[in-house]
Amino acid sequence: MKREKLLYLTANFFSLPIVFIFSVWLSGLYVGGDQVYYSTIYKALPDFGFLSGLEYYKSVVSSMEPMHFFFSWVFSRFLEKDYFVAFSNVFLAHAALLLCKKKNVNVAIAVIIVTTNFYFLVMYFAAERLKFGMIFFLYSLCFYEHYKKAAGFAFLAVLSHVQMFVFYAVMVVGYYVNEIYKALVDKRISSNVLAVLILGFGFVFAMHDQLLKKITVYYALRDFSEVLKMLLFFAGSLFYAKQRKAVFFIFLFLILAVFLFGGKRINMVGFFVFLYCSLGFRGGVNLGAFIVLAYFSFASLGFVEDIIQHGNGFYDAQLRK
Repeated sequence: MKREKLLYLTANFFSLPIVFIFSVWLSGLYVGGDQVYYSTIYKALPDFGFLSGLEYYKSVVSSMEPMHFFFSWVFSRFLEKDYFVAFSNVFLAHAALLLCKKKNVNVAIAVIIVTTNFYFLVMYFAAERLKFGMIFFLYSLCFYEHYKKAAGFAFLAVLSHVQMFVFYAVMVVGYYVNEIYKALVDKRISSNVLAVLILGFGFVFAMHDQLLKKITVYYALRDFSEVLKMLLFFAGSLFYAKQRKAVFFIFLFLILAVFLFGGKRINMVGFFVFLYCSLGFRGGVNLGAFIVLAYFSFASLGFVEDIIQHGNGFYDAQLRK
């Protein structure tokens, strides 16, 4: 245990400065895609009060994730945008390393994930609002034994990005899988499942405008090849999972979500479900985890190259459309 703690301390000592320096450098080069809007907002917010800044934020991004606005409004007053990105990336990497430590993941695998994984790089530099949601989501998992802390982080996660609802829905499906199965077979709904359904419908009602906008945009861009990717994550997760019934219901939910929201973002959830299942087997030291992590590390090279050459990590992907 002491050796593992020392290894993770060393991993933090070396990984977090690398993430920070890499972020400051690459953030300055990322000038395309959604960063056009984020940078415009960040530069303008010091001239606005809180409420007027909120209205300006909504007018530029046509969306409202309050936590990203709040942090942008506060830090834009004294911190350059590149450093704002870098510090937030360090928190994301720290949260991921902390969770890996708690789940007894091999430390080398954990370092590879936070420094080279494609989805982490996307959150570091492109999906800025989603990144804040993921930071709070990961911390909520790290402190799951402390109910109040976990609930607080979960609340902030959902306020940060609507997609966090999908992550938590996946957790709920996995946790209550036996009760959900009984409800479908016996046609009887337990009080726990009923409470979750009420909370879920309450969230959907509160965020219905936001959800409808997301569905309208992503449904038009849906690509059925994305369903195939989700099925591959499903097969890998099923192979490594201890609770296969839970995996089945989780991916049933995710495949439906792909049809509604498109696969670009939802497949990220499928990837993390696979990661959770595969890292739970021998601490991630297994063939499936090696293959998938190697693939997404390789994919990140093209993403970084596009940032350096074109200022947009998705430049080649947009050309292929």
